[in-house]
Amino acid sequence: MKKLKHIIVNISNWVWKKTKQNFFSLVALTISIYTFAQQNLNHFKLQMKDLGHIGLMKSYRDTARIGISLDVISENLGFEKGIVDDIALILENSNDTIVLNAIYENKDVSISYTKDPKKPNFEPFVGFQLNKEETIVKHIMFEQRDDEAPFSFTAGLYDVKIFAHSTENKEWKLMNTIKIELNSNDIVSINNATRTPLPDGGFWVTFTELIKPTSSVEERRKSLREVIQ
Repeated sequence: MKKLKHIIVNISNWVWKKTKQNFFSLVALTISIYTFAQQNLNHFKLQMKDLGHIGLMKSYRDTARIGISLDVISENLGFEKGIVDDIALILENSNDTIVLNAIYENKDVSISYTKDPKKPNFEPFVGFQLNKEETIVKHIMFEQRDDEAPFSFTAGLYDVKIFAHSTENKEWKLMNTIKIELNSNDIVSINNATRTPLPDGGFWVTFTELIKPTSSVEERRKSLREVIQ
C-alpha cells in the first residue's frame, strides 16, 4: 500500500509540474503574440514599390542635371493611419551616387492619346496621409538636387533606390530598389533636350522622356515565359 501511495504521489507531482510548465509557457506565448501585434499590426506600416515603368530625362530647370518620373505605389499594411512626409530617390551606378527630390506630382489619372492632348496637370509634391490598409498610386517627378554636381546618363546598369520619410520612421528609410539598364540609343534619346531663353526671363524646355521597364516588370515577364514554356 505504501508503495502504491508513493507511486500516486510521484505521478501527481509530475502532472502538476508539467501543468505548471505548460501554463507558464502558454503565458509567455500569449505575451509574445500580444507584443508582436502591438509592434507590427496596430501601427502605421508603410510599403512602397514601383508600378513597373520609369521615365528618364533632362531636368527642365537645368539640362546639365537629370530628372526621373516614377509611379510610386504606397501601401499602409498597418491598422492605424499615418503620414508620408517626403519621398526621394538615390540613383547609383559604378561611378556616381545622385540624390533626387520629389518636386512635382501629376494629378491626371489618365493619359490622352488624341491629336491635341492636354498638358499634364503638375502640382508641387506634398506629403499625404494613408488610412489603415489604404493604397495610393502617385505619378511623381523627381529632380536632381541643386547642390549636386552636373550629371548625365551613360550606358550601363543603375540602381534606383526609393526612400521615404514617414510616421513609421523618424529618419529616411530605404523602401525599394529598382534596377534598370541603359544602352547607347537610350542615351541619345535622353540627351535630345534643348533649353531656350524667353524674353520674360524664363525658359522654353524641350526634352524627351525615355520610358524604361523596371526590374519588377522584367521579373513578371520572365515568370510568364516560364509558365508558357
